[in-house]
Amino acid sequence: DPTMLFHPPAKIAECVRDVLRRGEKTASHIFNLGHGILPPTNPDHAVAMVEAVHRYGKKA
Repeated sequence: DPTMLFHPPAKIAECVRDVLRRGEKTASHIFNLGHGILPPTNPDHAVAMVEAVHRYGKKA
């Protein structure tokens, strides 16, 4: 959900952890927004999402 990026970075990290936790039982997971990034999104929030995926995601 691209509106996730309207939240503060701490909430974005929480959302990322939740998505990753729900995908734990699968062999692999591709993390993406699905519908892109909305024009009014703060670029720093997109960076926060990517950093959270790198921090909390498992490496293959």
